[in-house]
Amino acid sequence: MRLPIIYLLIPYIFIILIIENKLINTQIMKGFFYVSPLLCIFIFIKFKKLRILAIFSLIAGINLFFKYDLEDIVINEYYPKREVTVTVVFDQIKKFNDDLYYTGVIIDANINKELLMNRYFFSKIKNFESYKVIDKLVLMKGLIDYKNINGYQEIFIDRCKVLKFIKNDILFNRLIESIKNYINNVLESSSKLDSNLVGFQKGIFLGDTECISKKIYDNFRFSGTLHLFAVSGLHIGFIYIIFKKVFSIIWIRGFLSEFIITLILIVYLYVVDHPPSAVRAIMMIISWQISLILYKKKNPISSLLLSCFIVLLINPRFLTNIGFQLSYTVVLSILIFTWRSNNNGVFKNSLSVSYAAFCGSFLLIFDYFHIIVPGSILINILLIPPVFIIITTIFLNLILNINFVNYIVLYNYDIIIFITKNLSYKGITYFGFCNDIVLHNFVHIMYPLSFFFYFSRFNKFLPKYLSYFLIPVLHLIIFTLLFT
Repeated sequence: MRLPIIYLLIPYIFIILIIENKLINTQIMKGFFYVSPLLCIFIFIKFKKLRILAIFSLIAGINLFFKYDLEDIVINEYYPKREVTVTVVFDQIKKFNDDLYYTGVIIDANINKELLMNRYFFSKIKNFESYKVIDKLVLMKGLIDYKNINGYQEIFIDRCKVLKFIKNDILFNRLIESIKNYINNVLESSSKLDSNLVGFQKGIFLGDTECISKKIYDNFRFSGTLHLFAVSGLHIGFIYIIFKKVFSIIWIRGFLSEFIITLILIVYLYVVDHPPSAVRAIMMIISWQISLILYKKKNPISSLLLSCFIVLLINPRFLTNIGFQLSYTVVLSILIFTWRSNNNGVFKNSLSVSYAAFCGSFLLIFDYFHIIVPGSILINILLIPPVFIIITTIFLNLILNINFVNYIVLYNYDIIIFITKNLSYKGITYFGFCNDIVLHNFVHIMYPLSFFFYFSRFNKFLPKYLSYFLIPVLHLIIFTLLFT
């Protein structure tokens, strides 16, 4: 399995981790970025076979240098704490020094404009939840503080209070807002059947968990199916299949079909505020579509790694985002598990994929949420049919806008609630932990890469199914005991 992209991606990822975790002094990092272009030029001139790698390495290095403002970092300066009013765009929730912060970019400020404009910041917000501020233009005030961490001047805004959301008057954004409002209005028509149905539909279709009750939320959490409310490859894949089938029926095929589906997926991506998992899925589908159109040999792992590189070029800070880590780790583990596997029937293949997804996600879920849910292996298989029917029916309802289809959604919703409620038992299907184990972000990245080593070396000495069983056990022991 030749994966040339991996020789570029792995160094790029580890450089991002070094910068994100402030492991090397800024002066050393700046020196590295000044020298690396010369090295890329030398490789380009000396080694013909490595020219493409040298070009992309140069592009990646320049991108990181300017994304992290390494040239403009102020070192060993002291500024007193004071109240500030800023206009910001939030991009994610990030773990830093074992605490969670809302992070983003400062667009405007009422003081110290030359120091704050277009700078990255960390903040604590008291009066709004994450799904209300991520990817939004926000006016807020708080107490600003400047902290020097190994030469990196980081900006922290404490005691934040969101004052208002600023509307974006760009035509495309107004169009997306209109689509969102229409979808919300259609979904809210189901409230007459069941008050919980609206929140569930918004969660599963838009990734908005605001209206989901704590009881329902815990059902999904303890059954290991909370990922249904994070728009991901599952949703993107379902939507792709739905429209692919519809267009084949009405004789729209080939390039035109793929082009229209891509446009629909991009619009949907903006409607759900482009979470990393959805971006990853669409990047993979576009790569897949290009392979089909050009009649090239398809390599899903190469497509996954390429999409990862492109996403991190756009925003390197996504690397520390839990949604990004879960999305790529789970998909990579599924692809490695099922690589060169024979067709063993629908149930066995589904079981293999579900088990691979569990192995790919359990360490991250253990670290972030202190829970392990082995019962999710079976539960996720059982939920795929009703979830597919619900997403298909929601699209049908958005087109026809008739109340009858809400009964179809309600019936499948009741099936999902029955399964998640009755197949979740503490100490049997899920295990909660109250501990202070915190794994470093390096572990989060080493974890999926370890699957390559495991399947190429270690599992040759054990029976296939025994080695599969040992994967989660060995990884949990190794990574929690050696890297905490």
